[in-house]
Amino acid sequence: MSAPRNEIRIERLKSKDAIDRLFNQGEVEHKKNLLLRYIKETDGSTLYVGVSVSKRRFKRAVDRNKIKRLLRVAIKTNEDKLSFSGYFILIYTGKRIPHTGNLIEQVKEVFDSL
Repeated sequence: MSAPRNEIRIERLKSKDAIDRLFNQGEVEHKKNLLLRYIKETDGSTLYVGVSVSKRRFKRAVDRNKIKRLLRVAIKTNEDKLSFSGYFILIYTGKRIPHTGNLIEQVKEVFDSL
C-alpha cells in the first residue's frame, strides 16, 4: 500500500490580482537560472502555479513556449516537494534554452530551499 498523497491541489495561476500580489508582496528565491516568487498561505488546499520566460531574452515564441513546457515538466517531476498552499510563479532567467535534466535539478534545488 502506498503512502497517502499530498492533499495540496495544484492549479494554474491565471488571476491578474494574484500575479500583481506576487510581484508586490511575494518572497523571492533565486537559484542559478531560476527565480521563484511565492506567497505561502496557511488556510487553503490549493497551490496556484505559473511559469514565465522573458520575451527580451527569447524573441521567438517557439523558444519561450518550449522553455515553459520544460518548466511545467520540472514542476510536475518535483511535485512531491511542494507541501504548502498559496501562490508561486517560476521565472526562467537564463540566456540559453536549458536541457530537461538540468532544469529539473535546478527546480529541485529551488523547492528544497523553501
